[in-house]
Amino acid sequence: MSWYVENLLRSAKSIRDSIMVSENNITDTNMGSDLYLDLLSIEKTLNDLYEKKLIKFFDKKIVTMLSNGDSIEDVAEKLGVARPTITKRFSTVCDRVAFILGDNFSDVGYINYMKEKYNLNEEQINKALEYMRSSVRRIVVNHR
Repeated sequence: MSWYVENLLRSAKSIRDSIMVSENNITDTNMGSDLYLDLLSIEKTLNDLYEKKLIKFFDKKIVTMLSNGDSIEDVAEKLGVARPTITKRFSTVCDRVAFILGDNFSDVGYINYMKEKYNLNEEQINKALEYMRSSVRRIVVNHR
């Protein structure tokens, strides 16, 4: 349900790095990045959920660590829990965020967005859905 949310959070560090623009030793930010704006929406929703006590501190810590570039294995080791626990709790939080934000943040919404943007046929849509449901979907993609 939340492939897009999971990928933006797992790629947050590279997304943030990609908005930094350096020219003549002056660093500025390119705030027009769609990925960055979507990431901000996700982070705002996560903070709202935490403030309303709808997600636990432990879950927020998992999301923060993964967003900072830690691997699932590193997070599991640092927090002293099993890898499947980290994966499940991260997915659950991402599902909540995707449900709240709706539209392109849910799997169906994102597929519809991709279908319209790239004029995908049924075979391509099915392949994308298959990928989103597979175990390799958790591989972080560099957005540079």
